[in-house]
Amino acid sequence: AMATMTSTTEEHEQPRRGLNDVDDGDVQDEDFFAGVQSSPEDLYLTMVWLASLYLVGDVVCRRILKIVPSLVGHILVGIAFGPQGFDWVRPSPPETWVLLGNLGLVLLILQAGLEMEYDILRLVGLRGIIIAVIGSILPISIGTAIASVFVDDWKSALAAGCSFGPT
Repeated sequence: AMATMTSTTEEHEQPRRGLNDVDDGDVQDEDFFAGVQSSPEDLYLTMVWLASLYLVGDVVCRRILKIVPSLVGHILVGIAFGPQGFDWVRPSPPETWVLLGNLGLVLLILQAGLEMEYDILRLVGLRGIIIAVIGSILPISIGTAIASVFVDDWKSALAAGCSFGPT
């Protein structure tokens, strides 16, 4: 009776999902970026991992304990997040690079928002907004139109058109 109870419990348990695990079931198009599956949860886990590296390595080991090098803290975080610990980070290069690229994009947008000067934005007003919108949409539209002559897929044409955008 105990063996059947264990087997039914194991059938309903969800396996732990690591940082770079790929689940082939119920995959949606928006989970893919640059041809590699990447989800927002992976991005959040990566940010938690990087924050943990900083907190444990630099703050706890170097500044509070003062006798332990920060490298020791980084190693401890690696053990805790790796296969021996929570199993959140696994070595798989394509997914890792795409994930770090997504993280870089999020940080770039965050930095742009933090550096925005609202006084200057109010000063230039509607005229600046119109120039910014036209200066972004016009090159992208022209690039997409030119690329659509050479490719059949609209997504590929849009990607090529976006390469003509100002940012």
